[in-house]
Amino acid sequence: MGFEQRKQERQALVQHLLAQDWNVFGTLKFVNGRTIGRHSANKLLRSYWNKVDRVIYGKAAERQNMRVSRWCFAHEGADNENFHVHFVMPSPLQDTEHMCCLLNAVWAQHDTQTAPLVKNWIMPVKDRAAVTG
Repeated sequence: MGFEQRKQERQALVQHLLAQDWNVFGTLKFVNGRTIGRHSANKLLRSYWNKVDRVIYGKAAERQNMRVSRWCFAHEGADNENFHVHFVMPSPLQDTEHMCCLLNAVWAQHDTQTAPLVKNWIMPVKDRAAVTG
C-alpha cells in the first residue's frame, strides 16, 4: 500500500469519526505494553468492554445485546513496541466526567496486566479535530 493511499484512508477515517457523535477520548495502557502481546491485550480489551457494557446496561448487555458505542484503535507507539489502545465514544451518562472516572476505574481494577489510574488517559473531549488527528 502506497503512502498516498494510506493518507487518503486516514483522511476518510478522520471524516467518518468527525461525523459520529462522541464526547469521550481515552488511552488504555498496560502495566508493560512491550510484553503484553496482541492476543493477550485483545482478550483483556474484550473483557473490559463487556464489563463496561454490564455496568451501564446490566443484564440487558447480554439479553438484548446492548453495548456502549465505541471506536477503538490499537497503537504500538512510536517505536512499534509499546502496545496500547486509543478509543472514542459517546458517553451514555449525562455527566461525561463521571463516565470517564468509571471507565478509568474499571480498567485500572480489571486485571493485573492493566495499567493503574495514573497511566491511562480518559477525558471528556474538548477539541474533536485534535483528537482525530
